[in-house]
Amino acid sequence: MKRISSFLLLLKQGLKGVFKFKIQFIIILLLSFLASFILSTSLTLTSRINKTYNNIVNNVDKFDYSSTNEIRSYRTDRNNSTTDRSVIPLLDLVNNSNSYYNLNSNSKNTSYLNFILNKKNLTKDFDNKTILTELFENKEFVELFTTINGNDVNWIWQQNWLWQLALYFNKFVYHFYDQFLKNNSNYSYLKNTIIGKYLTNSFKDKNEFLNDAKVLDNVKYENIKNNFNAKEFRKTFNEQIVNKELFSYFYISGMSLFQYIYRSVYLPYFSEQNNDKKGNNFYVFLTGNKIDNTDETKSKNWIISDNNKPYLTEFESNKTIVNQNDNSVLVLNNDNDHNIKKLVLEKGLKGNTELVLTTIDNNKKVQAINPIINDTSLFKLLFYNGNGTSLTNVITVLSDTEFIKKDFIIGENQFDNIDLFHNIWLAHLKYTAIASGYDINFRSEVFNYDSVTQIRYRLVVLNNDHTTNLTILNKNQGARSPSKGEALISEQFARSHNLKLGQQIIVDGSLLTIVGFATDTYSFFPTTDPDFPIPQSQLGAILYVSRSTLKDLLGATSQSNTNRISKGYLSFFLRKKQANASIDMFNAYQLNDVSKLYDFIKYQKDQKNKVYSWINIKDFDHSIFRFNWTIAPLAINSYKTATLIAALVVSLIAIIALVICIRKTIYFNAKQIGILKALGSSPLQISISYLAYVLVIILTSVPLGWIIGLSTQSVFVKLFVNYFSIPLYSFTIEPFSLLISLLIFGVFGIIVSLLTAIIITKQQLSEILAVKQNWSSSKFINRLKRTWFKKAKFTTKFSLTLASSGKKNIFLLVTVVGISTMFISAGLAIPSIAFTIKNTYYKSIKYANEYNYAKGVSNSPLTKPTINYWNGQKQLDESILSTNLNNEELFYYKDPTAYASSSYDVNPFPKYLYKVEKFKNNKNQDLINKKIAWTLLELIQNKDQSTSSNHTNGLDLLFTEMFGNNLYNVVGNQFSIGVIDQILGIILNSKNNLINENDKTTKWTDEQKDLIFKELTNNFTKTGTTAISILVNDLSQSNSADWKTKIFDAILKATPPYVSAYIQQPSRKEQFSIGYNVQHYIPNHETLTTVSDINANINQKNTNLVLTGIANNQSAFIINQKMLITYLLIIKNY
Repeated sequence: MKRISSFLLLLKQGLKGVFKFKIQFIIILLLSFLASFILSTSLTLTSRINKTYNNIVNNVDKFDYSSTNEIRSYRTDRNNSTTDRSVIPLLDLVNNSNSYYNLNSNSKNTSYLNFILNKKNLTKDFDNKTILTELFENKEFVELFTTINGNDVNWIWQQNWLWQLALYFNKFVYHFYDQFLKNNSNYSYLKNTIIGKYLTNSFKDKNEFLNDAKVLDNVKYENIKNNFNAKEFRKTFNEQIVNKELFSYFYISGMSLFQYIYRSVYLPYFSEQNNDKKGNNFYVFLTGNKIDNTDETKSKNWIISDNNKPYLTEFESNKTIVNQNDNSVLVLNNDNDHNIKKLVLEKGLKGNTELVLTTIDNNKKVQAINPIINDTSLFKLLFYNGNGTSLTNVITVLSDTEFIKKDFIIGENQFDNIDLFHNIWLAHLKYTAIASGYDINFRSEVFNYDSVTQIRYRLVVLNNDHTTNLTILNKNQGARSPSKGEALISEQFARSHNLKLGQQIIVDGSLLTIVGFATDTYSFFPTTDPDFPIPQSQLGAILYVSRSTLKDLLGATSQSNTNRISKGYLSFFLRKKQANASIDMFNAYQLNDVSKLYDFIKYQKDQKNKVYSWINIKDFDHSIFRFNWTIAPLAINSYKTATLIAALVVSLIAIIALVICIRKTIYFNAKQIGILKALGSSPLQISISYLAYVLVIILTSVPLGWIIGLSTQSVFVKLFVNYFSIPLYSFTIEPFSLLISLLIFGVFGIIVSLLTAIIITKQQLSEILAVKQNWSSSKFINRLKRTWFKKAKFTTKFSLTLASSGKKNIFLLVTVVGISTMFISAGLAIPSIAFTIKNTYYKSIKYANEYNYAKGVSNSPLTKPTINYWNGQKQLDESILSTNLNNEELFYYKDPTAYASSSYDVNPFPKYLYKVEKFKNNKNQDLINKKIAWTLLELIQNKDQSTSSNHTNGLDLLFTEMFGNNLYNVVGNQFSIGVIDQILGIILNSKNNLINENDKTTKWTDEQKDLIFKELTNNFTKTGTTAISILVNDLSQSNSADWKTKIFDAILKATPPYVSAYIQQPSRKEQFSIGYNVQHYIPNHETLTTVSDINANINQKNTNLVLTGIANNQSAFIINQKMLITYLLIIKNY
């Protein structure tokens, strides 16, 4: 009890002693407060960001690979594609057999699609059977197949033949894969198929498949053959089939094959055959298999035998030698259609879906092969005769991305169902991903630039697969998921524009209601431009909308040009699930380029010579989506490290100051310590009183700093909200920072305080009481006193003596002050120097910006750059006028020459023509009149001249002859819309009839002028838009009736959205140009300079020089003539 009383008494005395050194202790309190505040702010903020990051991003596994593919945001004519980007689902069911014809020429393979229907065609390098060869040998299938009849396309939809075969195909495929999954060795060849590997690797889908196989197994063959009822079958399967996606995938695969056989083989080659054995004969003709009840005189040449070999499917140019006697190739010298058909009917297809004509030389070596049918559109799920089209150019970003869970398509023609084929493509990607050891998920987005508000929108299409971790950030304020006409919006954009819940925003003409702030895994780092992945909250917004809302936005309900300046993307992400996952195998499984089929299949077999599909796949480190995983941890760790170091430094200074303060207090209390020691108190007991410093720190500054740090977290979190999607309206309590502060200033502070006090109080009382001050003298100062200051006053000499005795402290003070002054002065001087340089620079520089022109590579690499002189776009924007003709607003320049300002000096059209006119005088003598004529006026006055039966007008000829020929010029050329539109300006500004000056009956009204202009531009619109569409590799047509809009629609398909946004003003449309190697220059406003990097040898020294050449009349620089030095002087002094 006595010890406790003594402890409390000493502690009380210690608390009183705290205030003896108030200023120093207040500094300690401020330092400890600052350290606690920094720790509290740092750990609270990082904890809050980390929590959000972990919930939204980090609980989704990093993807290993991603692919982003641009898909149109609007539908186009499917026959306008020039790039083959399709999927052939039937290939996923066939093992890696030789389903191709291939020609190897100079180590390059060229393939053609060919499904093998007879296993005698399979080469020894592959499995000896496929699911198709087994199908076409099945008796029940043959019985259904041989009922084929009809003489036109309509028969296939009027009869049950196609539906019977497709349904039996599903029943057959399900049975075979069911046996394979049950490890039946007779079906082991299916392990080499994509579907086989997919079912093996997917536990969930495998179990669903086994259940669905039982459903198909219960379907009786008799019901398919004799009692086919599509409605009943649909009802049964909708109720019992679990994996409707895979069922539909098989069904469409079978339909594509049987439609192809009927349309591309039966109708052109066999439909004209009229006999009761037609179906059986066609089966033998197609497969090369022998069956009963056929016309033996014809079928003997179709059946594969020892004397009638299967067709060769692999050729090597200049090496493969063929023997025409064994019928293994088709050779035709005169390849007109009639002779080809006759040859095919004679030889048969022998179990192939395609045949090739072989070209051989005199040595019977193969030179080339050419497919006969050469139409894979049905296998690619495209319109019949859609050769050259592409599935990804048919589907749009508006197509449904939900996997097939709807009613079945049995008994219906679905070969125009875009959504279904989009799902088939996604299913193919899913199967190939799982087969190659990856999991996959998808994401659809549209990037739109609103030219009215100058804001870029990233529209994310919401789906139900929950793989993007969509998170509503302000649910506590009533936010919810959006319905039609509503959107969730990025928090950053809402803050920048002060948007609240319930407000409406206009996105390119459509109104959307804000129902919440949200983010997701792939937009946690909120970028809105795929080409510039930096957050710009003021200029860009991320919107989460339903597919129906997006359809309204991009479809007919939007009154703007959204679909012209919007780009849709489908992204998918691959995550490794199997130890043997291979991205190279995933590429090889795509099989989406017919010309590379051999390479795809060969890599599947031996994993040599990688092959790449058109899908652009990037690993994690090269994908822009990686920033969502990498930026936040990097920022958090950097911020945490910097703040923790700062807090530790401040804490260390505070502890050192505490030690000094305790030391001073002990010396100040020396007498009291002496009395306590005389009364028998130990150093430990005496030291306890100095814990009062620590006690005050941990009871005041530490908790106060922690509390203020918590309360200000919403302020500091706004530093990061522009870069990470963090809930603003939440509060996080982080006790760990308080514990660290208590540990530093409590535990560590107590230990340091006790040790300091014990060490000092443990000394003898005489040592504590002793005044320790060592005096020293300086020889230098003593000499000064004896010489210079010999007659000085006493006060001066005394000051010198004091300075000499404390020279160490003074030297230390001077050193610290000097170094500090140097750094402070340097720090203050840097802004001053920069400011001075800036002022001097702008006194001499009279331009605001600059750019370097680097000559690009074009189709005319020897073309020299050309300069076009003009007055700039701003002046042209201000000088354009408008008028209304027939309720149509037309824009025109008052000065007709302004139309071609952007291409005035670089126009491929000549301004003047040298015209030679022949005529007869009154004496019937031939005379010649030579004159210089203005090209455009001459064109207008001779608009009705034609040179051919199709009545091509003069403007069309001018475009094709002059512009076409000038493409080969050795100087840069450029063509603008205004070059043509200035014809309208000439006509509109004319007072008299320009077409026929002698016509006094036709009134020269605005309506008549407009009519004349439309006649002039009619043919040009057709030829010009077609030419441009071919150049940009997109043949889709514009729906506009305006000739200018048609041309712009053709051009803008190949330009970024911001180009479309920039040229919305009429004047900018006139000046928008197409060309090469042209630079624009505004005299008296811009200065041309020549910059050269030169490596020279001056006085036998290699010297790198940068020379800037300027004209004598330049206005960009103010040069002080006194500072000029001639190059001779430079060389001399060098």
